[in-house]
Amino acid sequence: YITLSAQDNADFNSITIPNAANNIEPFTIYASTFVYESSAPYTAISAPAHLGMLSQLTSITGTMADEPTRVETAKLSAGITRTDVQISTSVSDCYNGAAWVACPYWIAGSTTASPGVTGWISSGTWILNTSLPTWLHGMTYWIITRSSDNANNTETVFTQPTSPSVFVDSVSVTFDLWAPTAAISNLYLT
Repeated sequence: YITLSAQDNADFNSITIPNAANNIEPFTIYASTFVYESSAPYTAISAPAHLGMLSQLTSITGTMADEPTRVETAKLSAGITRTDVQISTSVSDCYNGAAWVACPYWIAGSTTASPGVTGWISSGTWILNTSLPTWLHGMTYWIITRSSDNANNTETVFTQPTSPSVFVDSVSVTFDLWAPTAAISNLYLT
């Protein structure tokens, strides 16, 4: 039994033991070293801006990272496997890419990333430019993001990560789809 903390290195060895008759035979030692990584990745939404008033929205973009903090520079990342986006109008209505369904529902974003030290994706950008709803006038939408890594750690949304940067994983936007109008109230002819 061994207890590991976040991103500890661990060595495990196994030895072939002689059989029950105590025959002395050559034995083999097998060793394996791995990194136990338990910290979740984090995301940030770049666009749209929080509390934005929009007339259109064709893509939602942001950044993602699964990196050690500046204090943990010797530690490794498990690498990001995916970034998901949730679009909702309330606590109970989420968009699934085709219709409004019960929350929670997450839509996979497309990622562009750079490999980290391990060759896995440790940071990069993501975009959701397909599977967007038909935006409604006067409606406020809540957009939330989260990432998962190769160690099966999933970001807890609305939690500020311990990181070198500030990341915001949710925004709220309202749509104004109507054109402004003007009327003349007094017309003076001379």
